[in-house]
Amino acid sequence: MARAPWCCITASKPASPTSTKTNPRRPCSPSPSKKCSPPPSASWRRPVGSPPAGRAGYATWAARLRVPLHFALAVLVLGFAHPTGTSLAAGAALVAVGLAVRAWAAGHLRRDLPLTTSGPYAYVRHPLYLGSAFILSGFALAAGRGWLGAVVGLYFLLVFVPVLGREEREREATVPADYAAYRSQVPALVPYRGRYGAAPAARFDWQVFRANREWRAAVGCALLLALFYAKMLWG
Repeated sequence: MARAPWCCITASKPASPTSTKTNPRRPCSPSPSKKCSPPPSASWRRPVGSPPAGRAGYATWAARLRVPLHFALAVLVLGFAHPTGTSLAAGAALVAVGLAVRAWAAGHLRRDLPLTTSGPYAYVRHPLYLGSAFILSGFALAAGRGWLGAVVGLYFLLVFVPVLGREEREREATVPADYAAYRSQVPALVPYRGRYGAAPAARFDWQVFRANREWRAAVGCALLLALFYAKMLWG
């Protein structure tokens, strides 16, 4: 005897060979010409609290393309820059601050741990992005054109912020309880609450710093500042 589709059978009582019972909340016909609705737990349903598919897809796209996007932004800023001695010196100082923040974070960020709360992570949840904000501000200032500052700020909002949110969702999925406590006490980018009380007393680790290859950011910034200086002299 042919069996009726799942949605025509109640969940409380298994189907017997002689009878079936129609679910009053989800009526459907066993006719093959009609399709039953998927179960409430079907995979197409978006989990509660997760971002819309479009937003999540955009964040994934930004994360994958952020390195070439960084190069494109550098070419744009350098191409339209009109640096002066004052703007270049002030911008280089901000870049140095950003590199220092990122280096501090890179000496504590262990990729084999689901959550890092030592070093700068005891003050902000995303010190690497805080350092990047200083670096972007530094180059915008060094460029000597106000409208480039607006472009750089928009770039941070459109590229860095979505990727930041994506990383937070990944940590929430990995260690939900620990990250909820950490997030409730530590701000995202502005260190205004003091040190995280549960942060371990870990020291800066040069081996961890080298593993994170943060030196590449310093080399890239130094080369770009050198190009700014060359443009100031001969451009």
